[in-house]
Amino acid sequence: MDGTYDAQAGTRFPTTKWREGYDVASVDEFVARAERAVSFRDGSVRSEDVEQVRFAPVRWRTGYDMDAVDTHLEQLASQLKGIES
Repeated sequence: MDGTYDAQAGTRFPTTKWREGYDVASVDEFVARAERAVSFRDGSVRSEDVEQVRFAPVRWRTGYDMDAVDTHLEQLASQLKGIES
């Protein structure tokens, strides 16, 4: 992931199976809602929501790399703060 945000292209995160990761479905659902909130500036997801979200950890099945997801969430929270101000 190159650190850029592109709501049209969507976001892909590296996956992990042998170490702890985030539940894919939960992350996909929340990130999609947060990205729509950034794109449409509709306030449906606030920066506080992004900062406080917690995902169920998974092991021994495919999950998203935690650091990659956390980095993207930080970027989304920053973008939402800019919209909110």
